[in-house]
Amino acid sequence: MSCAGRSLQGVETTVCDRIEALINALSHFGYSAWITSGYRDSTRQAALYQRWISGRSKYPAQPPGKSLHERGLAVDIGSTAEGLEVAGFLAPYVGLTWGGHFTHVDPVHFELRL
Repeated sequence: MSCAGRSLQGVETTVCDRIEALINALSHFGYSAWITSGYRDSTRQAALYQRWISGRSKYPAQPPGKSLHERGLAVDIGSTAEGLEVAGFLAPYVGLTWGGHFTHVDPVHFELRL
C-alpha cells in the first residue's frame, strides 16, 4: 500500500503509514481490510453529506468544511463487522481514532489522533 496509490492519493503520509499498520495488524489477526475512501474534495463531501441527511446512507458524513477527509487526515476502510471492531480496538495503538466511538457511530472511519 502506498500513499501514491489511487485510494490514498491526497491522504497525509502519517495517516497512510498508520492505516497501513492497522491493516497489517488486522491481517495478523486473520481479518482482511481494504481502503474504501480517503481524501475527498468539498464537492464529494457535500454529496456524501446529502446522502446521509436524506437517509440514503447508513454511514454518517460531516457537512463540507467539517470533515477530516477534506484535509487528508481520515480514511474509511471495509472489513467484516468483527474486523471493524478489532480495528477499532487496535486504532489507538497505531495513533488513530475510530469512528465507532463517535456520537454518530461510523465503524468504517479512522482518523489521525489529534
